Amino acid sequence: MRMNRGFLLVFLSFFLVSFSLIGAEPDKLVSSLQEKGNSIQSYRADFISEGTVEGSILKVNGNIMFREGRGLKLTGDIDWGKRGKSRQTILVTPAEFVIYNSLLKKGTRIDLEKIKAKMGKSFDSINPMVRFDLRNPFVLLGIDRKSLKLEGEGEIDGRKAYIFSAVFRSNPALGMKSKPYSGRLWVDKASGILLKMAVLEKGKEIYRITYSNIKTNINIPDKEFTFTPPAGAKIVDITKTWLRR
Repeated sequence: MRMNRGFLLVFLSFFLVSFSLIGAEPDKLVSSLQEKGNSIQSYRADFISEGTVEGSILKVNGNIMFREGRGLKLTGDIDWGKRGKSRQTILVTPAEFVIYNSLLKKGTRIDLEKIKAKMGKSFDSINPMVRFDLRNPFVLLGIDRKSLKLEGEGEIDGRKAYIFSAVFRSNPALGMKSKPYSGRLWVDKASGILLKMAVLEKGKEIYRITYSNIKTNINIPDKEFTFTPPAGAKIVDITKTWLRR
């Protein structure tokens, strides 16, 4: 039940984005779910994730919020045991992508406007707004689309869901070398939003994240999509590094 470190970076509680491109065209059911998801203009949800790391279970409790045209923000509280507790914050707006860890008092920032100006239309393939958005469960997880199969139906937090199996792949472009992992997705029938994701190794669950208290098309003030680092914190702008990739 030990998780590969490279894989952990991809999947454990949203720390890094998988920039894998989409494969084959989606079938009618997936297209229908994506259409439902894209009709949602805003949402807020809580989540709990659990993964086995070096023999210990690491839990993250947090929330995610999104508003069309304004941004997406995630916060997660993590207990690192002897190393202490931390809050991970991720903010994505049309202008910037910020990640901050309160335990380290450090974070990174990417100027998305500069990245988009250089990449043009291909920017959509790495846009973190899309990759974190729960309305796009078949995109954000780096799924091998050819492996996607409908396994049945279930229920999460009182919501009826379709259950899909799939193969998740890491992204070598991010320096991650790990074998593909199998997993399952629970996607809300009514809204197309991701409700749960589980990752398996040799048939055993090694990681899962579950979303609850989901509220859609609600008013979320602009101030929610801002982040001001505390005094003494260090935010490093890595835009130039990404532009050189």
